[in-house]
Amino acid sequence: MELNIMKPVLIIGIGRAGSEIAMNIKNQMDSNYLLVSNDENDFKNISNSIKINSNGIINPSANVIRSCTYKIKDKFKDKISEYQTIIIITNLAGNNGNGISPVLARICRQENKNLISLIIMPFKFEKDKLFMSSVSLKHLQRASNCMMVFDNNALLDSNPNLTKLECNRISINTMSSIIHLLKSPNLSKKINLITTSGITEDLEKSLGDSIKMLYKNVSPENVDKTILHILLSDDHTTIGCINHIANIVENIYMNENVVSVSYTKSIKKPKIILVASLNDHSRMNFNDPLTIIPINNEIDYEEPDCEINYNLSLQQLE
Repeated sequence: MELNIMKPVLIIGIGRAGSEIAMNIKNQMDSNYLLVSNDENDFKNISNSIKINSNGIINPSANVIRSCTYKIKDKFKDKISEYQTIIIITNLAGNNGNGISPVLARICRQENKNLISLIIMPFKFEKDKLFMSSVSLKHLQRASNCMMVFDNNALLDSNPNLTKLECNRISINTMSSIIHLLKSPNLSKKINLITTSGITEDLEKSLGDSIKMLYKNVSPENVDKTILHILLSDDHTTIGCINHIANIVENIYMNENVVSVSYTKSIKKPKIILVASLNDHSRMNFNDPLTIIPINNEIDYEEPDCEINYNLSLQQLE
């Protein structure tokens, strides 16, 4: 099925990375925006924002942020009430992304909104974040009409010389660059993996790195449809060069996939971006291995536990 974006549209940027991407793309989508975080430094001097109050807890965990977000769920219902389509942008490597995203996704589902989720996944060495991010991904998957996922770890595996900061910058820039592809009729209502390369001026190398990054997560038979997008750095790239790259991709996938090709001007270095729709999301390497368990048997929660103040007055016993 094709993805339909119905106006009006609200873009919700969560945490620092989500807020930055939301500010970069709001004009491209002709939409309003809302920034949400537990840290007000993520959106200094921006009025369209909500700070999640963690009740004085310094450096709150994802679970604390999640419960505090749930307490003001009615505020979010009011914010999204006038919109048909909600685009959530989140980084599941951070506590804000893992704490806030599942709650907002559930609210959108309850309010029957057309939800699109743009998600950045953590590195595999961030052991303390892997389980929580996969649980959050599962909740987002259930609530979303369409998901676009960028896996930082696969980018690092394909480009081992990159620093963590460079990987994060590439993921943010890539998400900002492909937002207009949401309007493409070739994008399906499935999980879509976004892959790209490190810094290079060689389009063929960029394509090779993008394909390598893709297959770090899925097998070729699980790719249903591929959209090829080329960022051009100047006006000197010939149509023949673009056609050459397109032919390489089409030869790889033969006639089994519908391959759409687009290109735009970029002020930075040229780059290849692949958006691959998956026909079997359970085969993603970063996905939660517990998804084989039926929903009714899961030890998981939709509504997070909230703190309860009993106001007990207990005398100390000697």
